[in-house]
Amino acid sequence: MSNIEFLTPKQVEQMYGLNPLQQFRARSNGMPHYKIDVKTIRYKKTELDHWFKSKKVII
Repeated sequence: MSNIEFLTPKQVEQMYGLNPLQQFRARSNGMPHYKIDVKTIRYKKTELDHWFKSKKVII
């Protein structure tokens, strides 16, 4: 059995600092997510970690 961790939008806000509006915009720009039903979205932690690493900007 796999040990996949799914996160709620609130958990994503706490862990990554993205509020709901920022999450909405990020999803529009390819942030991986799963739409369970009309009002329920979940994120796979491993996919978010990979996505954020690929989006790093060096200033």
